[in-house]
Amino acid sequence: MILFNIRHSATTFCAAFLALTSGLPLHAADSATFTLEVRTLTPLSSRHNPDLQIEAELIRPLTQDREILMPAHSRLFGHIRQVRSVGIGLRRERASVEIEFTSWETPAGTHEPLDATPLLIDNAREQVDSHGRIQGILAASNPLGIARGLWFRPGLRLLRTPAGLGGASWAHLALGPAGASGMLGARLLLTRLPDPEIDLPAGTEMTLQVHCAAVKHSWGTLPAPIQPSDSLTDFLAERPTAILKADGNPVADVINVALMGSLNQVQTAFLAAGWSRTDELNGKSFKQTYRAFTQRQGYSEAPVSKLYYQDRLPDLVFQKSLNSIAKRHHVRLWKVGGPAGEEIWLGAATHDVTVGFNSKNFGLLHKIDENVDHERSKLSGDLEFAGATQTTVLLPREFALDAGTQTDRALALMILQAPTPTTQLAQTFLPKAPRMQRFLRRIILEGRQYLFRDNPYYLAFATARKLVRKSEGAFTMAWQEIEALPQVIAPSILPGDISE
Repeated sequence: MILFNIRHSATTFCAAFLALTSGLPLHAADSATFTLEVRTLTPLSSRHNPDLQIEAELIRPLTQDREILMPAHSRLFGHIRQVRSVGIGLRRERASVEIEFTSWETPAGTHEPLDATPLLIDNAREQVDSHGRIQGILAASNPLGIARGLWFRPGLRLLRTPAGLGGASWAHLALGPAGASGMLGARLLLTRLPDPEIDLPAGTEMTLQVHCAAVKHSWGTLPAPIQPSDSLTDFLAERPTAILKADGNPVADVINVALMGSLNQVQTAFLAAGWSRTDELNGKSFKQTYRAFTQRQGYSEAPVSKLYYQDRLPDLVFQKSLNSIAKRHHVRLWKVGGPAGEEIWLGAATHDVTVGFNSKNFGLLHKIDENVDHERSKLSGDLEFAGATQTTVLLPREFALDAGTQTDRALALMILQAPTPTTQLAQTFLPKAPRMQRFLRRIILEGRQYLFRDNPYYLAFATARKLVRKSEGAFTMAWQEIEALPQVIAPSILPGDISE
């Protein structure tokens, strides 16, 4: 039995914790921080009761020197420690959920101790704070809040302006309080406040920060990848990598994955891995995108922009998201013929991490993670988790990079197979609050937002705080790079992998 203790100052506590819970001889060893990628099997909500038992399964195996310490699909068990709902918005504006995982099940069926808390939730509108607590959104801080406007001078007039910017506009137009009230009523009827509660369905993917874990060394070794033929390797290495806009300008996307399989195998593999096909860009999808953006919801089939590879639009597009239009995994695939007649699909996989408004076409403009290797790893890991790949191998290549793209240039070749049959996750959704309660909550939350944040003083403070945090992050990163200089020969630590 090996004990991995991440809290360096709490070695004794961690060893005592595991000794009490397992009663087995332990070896205490410090290790660099590592994480686990999991998929929840239990819905999480800020309206759940504390102490609710929760489960998750491991997406990527935990390995060390190719030895499997925690296999994929291992079950993790925990509970909800604390929940805080918004209610009607008088006590708090943000919901929060605090969870922890305390054990995991080995392939032999035994349960071993674990201490892990959330680090981030994939593609979620919710954030995880420094204490591992899942924090909900400020519902009143949304794009439609511009209708409330800003106030500049404190005074009782703020309380007599029922519609913020709308009220001020109507007052200047000499339509008086009645016009302002009409503006408020129209806004309440035509727009909706995003739901401030946390509701994460079963199947939500998150990264856990492991503080302490007991694992058996080991549960087998990773299989060696099947090497493709030299002719296929040379063929893939010679393929162009650039992705272009309609005007011929390059984008940060590059060809970074290749799939070998039929059309049916490709579609089946992605659907089994939880990815979806995208909708066409039309009036209906524009309306759905606008709704998701303003109400801070997800849109699992949101269309993608038109990008070209070798003067061709993609043959297939898949994506994976959760509850935010701003964040999603997606891949564009182009079918090409292999040197021996193989069905090859070249793909550009990228991760949208934020969204903004495009003033040129009045649409949404996504910004991707510049390190496209992260998405390459995500895609291959998802297909492997679904059992849809025989093997995955990284093929080295050399090509020029455009500014703004970070990659080691390798191409991930995946040979597809029929995915492992899985059972549909059971979803349980709690009923929404009554309509009158939601209306009262909206009035309270928007009132608090208008009084305390919709003013230039708070905006200046928030901007300064953001700049300070950004500068602190840059300083910390620079200092970490300086500290790491004498240790450049040490192997890197990747999620789901421990290197000594």
